[in-house]
Amino acid sequence: PRARSVEKLTDVFRKAGERGKKAAGNPQISRDWIASRRKDLGLSQPQLADRIGVGPAAIWCWENGRAKPRPKFQKKLLAVLGNPDRNGSSH
Repeated sequence: PRARSVEKLTDVFRKAGERGKKAAGNPQISRDWIASRRKDLGLSQPQLADRIGVGPAAIWCWENGRAKPRPKFQKKLLAVLGNPDRNGSSH
């Protein structure tokens, strides 16, 4: 069941990305940066997901390059993980 929800979420993100490529997003928020900052802060994927209001599968997708966070979630990631320019952990 968990793998199916990840597949479904990946498909939803892919379709949304195809429809919404208008938003450039924050190029500093990379999959490596998300994973690195999360680990630096001692957060699990489910803990980070709770803090920004998404499911753990979304964090997995972002960190594994299956999808990119939408602009509203990029803002939440920056609020929780810090600004890449300020913390020196930009990847």
